[in-house]
Amino acid sequence: MPSSYAPLSAPNLCVRLLAAAILAASGLSAQAQPEPPERFKVECERRLGLGAVIVDSLPSEVVYEFGMGAQELTRKAPLGGAAHITLGLTQANFQLSSSWEGQTLVDRATGLACARPKVKVQVQVGPQRVTVAKEFPKGTCAFWEIAEHELRHVKANQAHAERVADELKAALSRSFGNRVFYGTPGELRVAFTENLKSQWLPWGKSRFDGVKAAHRQIDSPAEYARNNTMCDGEVPRALGAPFARRQS
Repeated sequence: MPSSYAPLSAPNLCVRLLAAAILAASGLSAQAQPEPPERFKVECERRLGLGAVIVDSLPSEVVYEFGMGAQELTRKAPLGGAAHITLGLTQANFQLSSSWEGQTLVDRATGLACARPKVKVQVQVGPQRVTVAKEFPKGTCAFWEIAEHELRHVKANQAHAERVADELKAALSRSFGNRVFYGTPGELRVAFTENLKSQWLPWGKSRFDGVKAAHRQIDSPAEYARNNTMCDGEVPRALGAPFARRQS
């Protein structure tokens, strides 16, 4: 399951003071930037390539493990307890990475630069590790039932990663748009990199916890209860205990 993050508001960018704001937040000093000359603004709009926001959700790699017993899985499960036995487990690691590129023009008269960045973000969940307790060997009815249940968790994780990617793209597009940003060349490089790293990546990660609602629906009380009756009682016979459950 993903780590917990406090919900955050979507970051925003100031078209002209982005670099100065980030330096100030870091406790560093920054001189007030002069207003870019109108001729330079016109030149930047004319010569800079179009900006872009590209957010990709990468396919999940799924790894299977069949060597752990139910008791060991129960200890590893987030909600493990004495009253329940874990039959299967799906573990996922949500990841974000970001980069930017783009031409920078410099006004020799003022030392100011302009850039219209192309922002790239990758959202990935994986590898996802699916484990079925070794008490249920491959080929048994219970094995396939448990594996099918865990694959629902796999699909929920992938679907949520795609939703997070869509949210990120919409929010980043509103913030960056096709705007031209101004500052010194060094400030722009730092500003774009730090804005993505310190603001947008944490904001995206804060959205990952939303997948928990989907997992709760999959792990319903009715689904837990079914473990005792499916496959003609194969689960309690193998474990010698009722109230077995599956946990993502």
